[in-house]
Amino acid sequence: MDAGFAAVRKIGEGAYATISDTSKGFTTMCNGGFLVGKDAALMVEGFVTVNGAAFQMETLRKVTQMPIAGAVDTHYHFDHSCGNSFYGGNNIPLWGTRGGGEADYGKLSTNADDGQGGDSGTV
Repeated sequence: MDAGFAAVRKIGEGAYATISDTSKGFTTMCNGGFLVGKDAALMVEGFVTVNGAAFQMETLRKVTQMPIAGAVDTHYHFDHSCGNSFYGGNNIPLWGTRGGGEADYGKLSTNADDGQGGDSGTV
């Protein structure tokens, strides 16, 4: 799927890359993607806008109706995370580094019913 500002391409079995084209706008700005596993899907990056996150989720839904286990930000920079409110508004758990960029991922938001941070399972 190609929206001009970004295109999603299948790069492997269950692996899709969202490639941004900033010459056509800053809706996504960074690159991202999603993984489709046996039981669930995982989105990578929240992008710089909610429209970028929505584009990625709409594309994922054209590939599979599998439940979305979560969305992960590779790091905290605005171009990777400002669109996260779209995921949160759709009850999709968000994961990111706990701080400083260490490779120590933790849950950034939780479903209203558990109220706990930490590990929510595997994809």
